[in-house]
Amino acid sequence: MAAAKKKTTRRKKKATARKRTTPARTAKKRGKQKTVSKPRFFLPLLLRLIFAGTFCLLGVFIYLDHQIGQRFRAGVHPQPAHLYARSHEIALGSGPGQDQLVTTLDFLGYRAVKKVAGPGTYVVVGNQMDLHLNPVPTAPKQSSLIRVGFADSQVNQLLDHQTGKTIQSVSLEPERIGSLQLGPYEDRIALKLHEMPELLITALLAMEDRDFESHIGVDVTSIIRALKNNLFSGNALQGGSTITQQLVKNVFLSPERSLSRKITEALMAIVMELRYSKSEILEYYLNEIFLGQSGNRAVHGFALASEYYFARPVGQLKPHESAMLVGMIPAPSFYNPRRHPDRAKRRRDLVLSTLAKIGAMSEQKANALSKLPLDIAPHRDGSNTRFPAYTDYLHRQIRQHFSESVLRRDGLSLYTTLDAEVQQRAQAGLSKTLEQIEKERGIAPNKLQGAVVVIEVKSGDIVGLVGDRQAGFSGFNRAIDAERPIGSLVKPLVYLTALEQPSDYSLGTIVEDTPLTIAPDSEEPWSPQNYDKTFRGTASVLESLTRSYNVPTVRVGLDIGVGNVVDTINRLGVKRSISQFPSTLLGANGHSPLEIAQMYQPIANHGDRMLLRAVKEIHNRKGEAIARFPVEREKVIDDGPAYLIDYALKQVVQRGTAASLSNSFSGQLQLAGKTGTTDNYRDSWFAGYSGNLLTVVWVGRDDNKPVGLTGSSGAMRVWRAIMSSLWLAPGRFDTPDDIQLVEIDPVSGLLAKQSCPQRIAIPMQRGFGLKRYAPCAGLLGRVQSWFNINVAGQRTDRAPSMGSRTGEINVLPVKREPIVESRSISEQPTESNRTVEPVVVKKKPVRDLSSGRK
Repeated sequence: MAAAKKKTTRRKKKATARKRTTPARTAKKRGKQKTVSKPRFFLPLLLRLIFAGTFCLLGVFIYLDHQIGQRFRAGVHPQPAHLYARSHEIALGSGPGQDQLVTTLDFLGYRAVKKVAGPGTYVVVGNQMDLHLNPVPTAPKQSSLIRVGFADSQVNQLLDHQTGKTIQSVSLEPERIGSLQLGPYEDRIALKLHEMPELLITALLAMEDRDFESHIGVDVTSIIRALKNNLFSGNALQGGSTITQQLVKNVFLSPERSLSRKITEALMAIVMELRYSKSEILEYYLNEIFLGQSGNRAVHGFALASEYYFARPVGQLKPHESAMLVGMIPAPSFYNPRRHPDRAKRRRDLVLSTLAKIGAMSEQKANALSKLPLDIAPHRDGSNTRFPAYTDYLHRQIRQHFSESVLRRDGLSLYTTLDAEVQQRAQAGLSKTLEQIEKERGIAPNKLQGAVVVIEVKSGDIVGLVGDRQAGFSGFNRAIDAERPIGSLVKPLVYLTALEQPSDYSLGTIVEDTPLTIAPDSEEPWSPQNYDKTFRGTASVLESLTRSYNVPTVRVGLDIGVGNVVDTINRLGVKRSISQFPSTLLGANGHSPLEIAQMYQPIANHGDRMLLRAVKEIHNRKGEAIARFPVEREKVIDDGPAYLIDYALKQVVQRGTAASLSNSFSGQLQLAGKTGTTDNYRDSWFAGYSGNLLTVVWVGRDDNKPVGLTGSSGAMRVWRAIMSSLWLAPGRFDTPDDIQLVEIDPVSGLLAKQSCPQRIAIPMQRGFGLKRYAPCAGLLGRVQSWFNINVAGQRTDRAPSMGSRTGEINVLPVKREPIVESRSISEQPTESNRTVEPVVVKKKPVRDLSSGRK
């Protein structure tokens, strides 16, 4: 009982105590309620802010994702169309000789070594050469390791070094000569990740982003490490940016340094990591990174940098070369190996040392490689403006088949007809010769301009095209756009048209060379003059072309019809409307050097016209051929007339207006050509060819002022400088079956007997020969012939002035055949060379909408 009472008493005391403390506790409780009510008020606001921020951030991410997706279209790196020069061929039984091949190999970046040690190397031992070829995209299955033997400047041995079997020919890899730019001053060669050297990738990650495989675009560890190093060094040596951040910065952002840009960079890096795989990001970086400047072109990507600095594909880089390129990344200008080789070497050695530390190579190998020189290739401007005139023409041609966006972004490979060596020699020949002419004649420097077109005769391939005397100038393209009067370059076309009418004309046809006035209705009379302002009375077709007489040319042209001459020009490949005024017969119409090359190509190619081409085939990014441009051959001149006009043009070089070329070239080359000079010496032209090359040169001024140069004193000097630096094949033309040699009297144009002391042999077509003989037997006959022609004005014993067939001095090794008298040709009396009054010919020309000079 007592215990129970005590328990009850304790309970009452506790209850009383609770009652006493209730007000205080209540107050505390109320206080607690007041303090708790604050988070209840701010929590919804906080949630709203978080939601709004998340929504905005999501919007930013979506926007950035769209931007990145647009730039990285389908994961394919945009790449311009790359241009490649023609492949040089090594063929059994032909050129090049050993010295020329060594020059070509050095030009392509091959290295002479003591022992062949991989692609791009060669060894010379006596008159033999062992050569390891670089891969050739257009000939992937050809032998790569070959032995070449030489004799008499020709290849007399060509073996597959591995099998010992004789092969007929191999091709050297085409040289990359430029590209169609993605944008202003930007160029690259884009490759797949697996095409890059593994060591180069390892070095890149070791130097730029060791945690690349693990971070999400932003590496906090790297940032802290960079801050620590920069703090202790006192200078900003490390940036802490990941490869992904660097890629974002290079592609999307400006180089400014600000907090907002850094935040944007980080966000975009994260988006990129979420959108693309590590391999895709790394591949894009390898193709995008800036590694130097070549002229006005930025060198982007390791593939292009490899060719720019080492003249070889990136897949063939040696370890120390890869290390040098990786070392340039932080500051390509500062570590430029051409301008600052010591800096570049120290940086390269640091990369090699780092590779040794991470176990990518042994320390011994790294030390050995650090002792090697940089091995930088000689500087070659590989920008898209290296050969601007040619690139311009190629671009105009190819965009007829492909859209501009495809050409600038889809990574096409255009294998062109350009011979880089010919192109450089043509440019040098033009620049140096014009400078010499200006000094000799007291012309102000850089006043003369010029253009050159060089084509391969048999194929019509444009192997060289120069549009300005200044190398690399990408302005007005005179080779294509300068349409200047061509002067006497048109005369071979006039006489070719006449010779295609063998019943009326031959090389021996006598033509009047007397004053002539042409007075078309409602037009001002026109009186053509010879260059020396004198008249010779008469001249043969051959002599008129060889000596470039104007008046006989106009007479022949009017007789056969100006329209027929224009038809001949169009038939040879000049696709334009040409005015049919009489002055057209003396080259008053304007043509570009490229058109002249097309005009003369069928003549140089024995009557076979090949439309000029600048590209052979086009490959896509995968290396597959998607377009080919085969040679288009068409017979446009019959063998007989083709042989005769070729023969006459060879006489121009041997004894005519281009005779001075004989002092610079062997007669065995049998060169042919024609000079051209326009009124007041405003334009100087020369078109000439050997057996393999046709070169057209124009010299003048852009303001059309006189230059005081004839075709032989201006353009022909440039032609000589260019062609004398190139390998030329003899211009042989086998005598066609319908051509025979006939001996004639050059005074009368009639057949000559053995008693004629001044007889000459000329080629003429069978079936259209002369029947009458000249009265030149002995002194009495010569005197009688001279009296009849020059005093009595009798022409009964002369060949017809507008209708006969004869030729020229026999300088070609043509087999002589007996003279065969063929059907006679009606003879027409002509006027004496003593005629003083001009002959007035009223002839209204056919009008043409195109402009023409009178």
